[in-house]
Amino acid sequence: MSAVLQAQGEISFLHYSLLLPARLRSGPVEERNVQISQTFELTSNPDGPPESLEWLFDGSHGRNCFAVLDAASLPNLPELLSVSDQQFDCLFRGKARSDLANVAPWILRLDPTSRFTQRLWIQGTAPWQLGGKFRGLLLSSDDSIGQVTQHFRRLTRIRRADADEWMFFRFYNPHTIAAIAPHLTRQEAASILGSYVIAGVDGLASATFRAKEAEGPARISPQPFLLRNEHIRAMAEYEGQRFSRLLEEDVRGERPDLSADMIERLVTSGLDLCANVGLQQKDSIAGYVLLSAYLGADFPLRHPPLASIVDPLRPERERKTLIHARLKGI
Repeated sequence: MSAVLQAQGEISFLHYSLLLPARLRSGPVEERNVQISQTFELTSNPDGPPESLEWLFDGSHGRNCFAVLDAASLPNLPELLSVSDQQFDCLFRGKARSDLANVAPWILRLDPTSRFTQRLWIQGTAPWQLGGKFRGLLLSSDDSIGQVTQHFRRLTRIRRADADEWMFFRFYNPHTIAAIAPHLTRQEAASILGSYVIAGVDGLASATFRAKEAEGPARISPQPFLLRNEHIRAMAEYEGQRFSRLLEEDVRGERPDLSADMIERLVTSGLDLCANVGLQQKDSIAGYVLLSAYLGADFPLRHPPLASIVDPLRPERERKTLIHARLKGI
């Protein structure tokens, strides 16, 4: 069965590279107030970080290297950190830290020769083999872990610019930065990225982000970051593009005989139809697209028992059950 249907409702994108505009993939490019460059595959290295990330550890950008890790994507991360030989801290404090430790962001100082750092790049099924599972940020700096923690802790909970509303902000998901980077003002870029050069890592793909240097002899102290509607729209559009790519990859894996143009048309028409008939959950949409890949885009018309799938008056739960049952029979 396809990867998109193995996670009911919650889709894992760990095996997909960062989605950046094509013009950013060939080398460093200035994109408004953030400099972005992309590295594609990070090869598994049992002896330490991949070669493409060695610049984080060679002292050219600072004596210390840090990782901001998402416990939600790394099972048992608090336990792994507690038996590691690294300095670490949780970006949540108080009750949030104790209640949400297993889904919270954690920061740690990485020694390139340490066992834990090496395990970040080793692929395997053991809990301590984290290669390909790592979703988060890497950065190098002369700052201490306390200073880095202080900078990033204030980003975990931010306000919307147009409302007196506070929300948790998953800035440590590398896709968040990739989505909003082209839309940041210079002050916003400094507020999120600070003076750090940050590598966003998702599985075995990486992109690097750096705020453009502020004009003048001294860097202005970053102000609190406010989430604007432009940022929210950018994240929604980015996530939609990622989901489309995921569907295309799944269809290609299930039906390698179909052309790229045919797959793109199936996904596009499937997404449009699902929006029109009220199929909103990702595994419902994915199942519908896969059915159309096997049975044809007009399968609800040609297969009367499946017509209720596109009936907006039927509960989505029932329609999703029918989709999955039919897929199992293929």
